[in-house]
Amino acid sequence: SVTDAGTVAELSAIDADTSGTVTYGLGVKDQASALAANTNSYVTGSYDVSVTDAGTVAELSAIDVDTTGTVTYGMGLKDQASALAANTNSYVTGSYDVS
Repeated sequence: SVTDAGTVAELSAIDADTSGTVTYGLGVKDQASALAANTNSYVTGSYDVSVTDAGTVAELSAIDVDTTGTVTYGMGLKDQASALAANTNSYVTGSYDVS
């Protein structure tokens, strides 16, 4: 059992070394691009996801579709003005930084 939130690369490395089940109860954390790509499907179920850099609206939407857990993006958003203005899925909100 992984006792903290692992990155996609860390969870993949652990998974490659065992034929058993890898549990990661504290979720997964990584850059938006890695989480959106979701290699090996670690963004799934009710796992919480922490984005460690500023993600685009499309990346956050892709992450959100893959989990029912909480998605946090403390570094805010970065995207084209048109994507930020459209605000699909309401990611431009609260005190999140936008660039």
